[in-house]
Amino acid sequence: MSALLLARGDSLAKELLRAAIEARYGVRPPLLDALQLEVKGRMFARLGPVSRWLPFSATLTLKLPLSFHYDYTLRLSGMPLRHSVQAYDGMVLRREESGEPVVITEQQVIHSVQQRLWAALAVLLVPLTETHVTLHAAGEHLIEATNSDTDDSALIVLDDEYRVESIQSNAYNAQAGETQVFKLELDPAYVELGGLLLPRSMTCLWDDEPFMEIEPVEATINPALDDALFVLAED
Repeated sequence: MSALLLARGDSLAKELLRAAIEARYGVRPPLLDALQLEVKGRMFARLGPVSRWLPFSATLTLKLPLSFHYDYTLRLSGMPLRHSVQAYDGMVLRREESGEPVVITEQQVIHSVQQRLWAALAVLLVPLTETHVTLHAAGEHLIEATNSDTDDSALIVLDDEYRVESIQSNAYNAQAGETQVFKLELDPAYVELGGLLLPRSMTCLWDDEPFMEIEPVEATINPALDDALFVLAED
C-alpha cells in the first residue's frame, strides 16, 4: 500500500492506519478525489415548542481536500417540512435562504463546519494518506489525524479487528452556544455502494447525546463536478 508513504507521522500510527484501510478495503483501497453520497435517516429537530426525531434524506457531495455541498430535506408525516443547502469551497461557507446564497462570516461557525468535515472525511480513511496529514498513535488502537494545512484534528478509535469504531473532535455547537465533543459512531458492518465500502449506519453525537442517525443508500466515486456547486452558483 504505497500510498501510505505520503502520510507523515510516527510509524505506529501509520501501521494502525494501514491495518484499518486493509480491514475496510483490502490491499487495493479506492483512489478518491470526490464522492457523491445519498443518505437517509432521522434527525433530532425542534418542531414548535418540542424536539423530536424526524426522518430526512440528503445528498452530500465532497471534493477533496475540503470542499462540500450538502442538500437535505426534513420530513413530517412523509411531507417535506424543511429544506436546507450548505456549501463550502475550502474558504467560504454559504447557506441558501429563500433561493439566494448567504455568506456566513462568523469564524467560529466556519471552523466548526470545517472541523466536522474533517471528521467525516476520516470515516473514509483514504483521505488520511495524503502529505498534508500528520498521524500520531495516541494509544494501542487510537490514531490522531491532523490536517496540517488547517490544524483540524480527529481522534479515530479502532476495535480489535482494526475497524473504525468511532471518530471524535472538538467543535463549536451553535445550538448549544459552546464547544463540545463531536462524535461519529460507526456500525462495524459495511455496505458496498458504487464500489465503495461504507459503514452500514452512523450516529452523530454532541457530548454523547445523539442528534442524527445516517444510512448511506447510494455512492458515486469521483463524479465530474463543477466548482460552481461549492459556491451555490448556477452553471
